[in-house]
Amino acid sequence: MNPTSKAQQFVNLLNSRDSYLVLDTETSGLKGEIVEISIILVLKRQPPHQVLLDTKLKPKNPIDPESIKIHHITDEMCQQSPTWPEIRPRLIEILTNTTVVTYNALFDRRAFHHTDRAWGLPTYPWKTIGTWACCMHATADLLCVGELRWWRLSKAAEKMGIKTDDITLHSSLGDTILAGRVVEFLIDFFEGKKTIS
Repeated sequence: MNPTSKAQQFVNLLNSRDSYLVLDTETSGLKGEIVEISIILVLKRQPPHQVLLDTKLKPKNPIDPESIKIHHITDEMCQQSPTWPEIRPRLIEILTNTTVVTYNALFDRRAFHHTDRAWGLPTYPWKTIGTWACCMHATADLLCVGELRWWRLSKAAEKMGIKTDDITLHSSLGDTILAGRVVEFLIDFFEGKKTIS
């Protein structure tokens, strides 16, 4: 593969780090608030990975019924959960000066801004809090599907032969774990340990 490809650049970035974070969110709508967030710490080649954060969040506004159909998180399920203003300082602490891998970096980062606005909080420089790496663009590049904006995580995992039957898809922790497995596949692919059938 071309050494300047998105997939190769993604792997090179992670190989230059001793550790990185994998993050996923579930939101109250396409441009809604975060209602569930998970972050795992990956130490290079030292599984199991450490779960740093895994929580639902009580939203300021109701969850869109269409989103509930996807992630099955209801307003009632979030009533006893912390709010965004309560969890935000911890998030800033976790993410500052790190490498943050998400499957769809733009979506997750925008979700942080949407949630800030919903709660009337001042704008925070989420984009520059650390180094963000988009697993979706790297995966789409490797699988030769181009710049597909919504190349689904589960579809990518299926194409790579990655197991998903032991996790809950469309939960933030399940998707964080699965994104981590996709990252590991990408790294192994460039080391000649994995192939795509």
